[in-house]
Amino acid sequence: MSQKWLVLGGTKEARDFISHWQNDRQIQIVLSLAGVTSNAPDFHVETRVGGFSSIQDDGTEIDGATGMETYLLDNGITAVIDITHPFAAQISANARQAANKADVTYLQYLRAPWQPLKGDYWHYHESWDALFDAVKTKHLFLAGGHEALSHLPATYSQKITARMIEPPKMALQDLPEKLDIMLAKPLAKAAEEEALFRKLRVTAIAVKLSGGKASAGKLAAARALGLDVHLVKRPDYPDGWFDNMQKLHRHLRVMITKNKA
Repeated sequence: MSQKWLVLGGTKEARDFISHWQNDRQIQIVLSLAGVTSNAPDFHVETRVGGFSSIQDDGTEIDGATGMETYLLDNGITAVIDITHPFAAQISANARQAANKADVTYLQYLRAPWQPLKGDYWHYHESWDALFDAVKTKHLFLAGGHEALSHLPATYSQKITARMIEPPKMALQDLPEKLDIMLAKPLAKAAEEEALFRKLRVTAIAVKLSGGKASAGKLAAARALGLDVHLVKRPDYPDGWFDNMQKLHRHLRVMITKNKA
């Protein structure tokens, strides 16, 4: 039986996963991107961009889970490999529901969360709303992207620098007066992040408990400077996900072998 996988991506781990499998002639990969960023790289596999929800000609709204179920059945997908961001909870919930209804294998990879080290001053919050309600500091460095900004009260009175890859989508009048937008990616080295925090005179940072190496430099910089780090906790997911990519690869290899038998 031939394998056709729908990979829900947009993360570095998804790119690595595709690189591992894309030359395997037993596998056909379709990459699905949410379309959050406009300059996604070419993965050299079939790629679709955007969600699965839609509005029909008669005005009927098709939700994301139902739209994905239809896509899986119409396109002969044999497995959904969910390697989205740990905070993409709605996408993962839709994918799990769609795969279950379409009787398609669903596998999820979640990168391991960051763990505090000696010298860290970490504070956990249930949501962005709870974080902004609790955190009062002279200059908050916000590294939560558009999601964080959408929860930032216009009345928030402390100075904030918000770093994001693309400009905010909300109206400027809905944002606090003391907010500066920095359009940039996380800096590659912790020393560079530390120099930035010193230059800006940052007194605390706010992030999602995402995990991964790509954006961990800011945590090391905060540790070196003795800054408070405020973290939004991850959503809860049903058991059964992978946090080790090699184990996921081995599981899939066994699955392929069984399907060939």
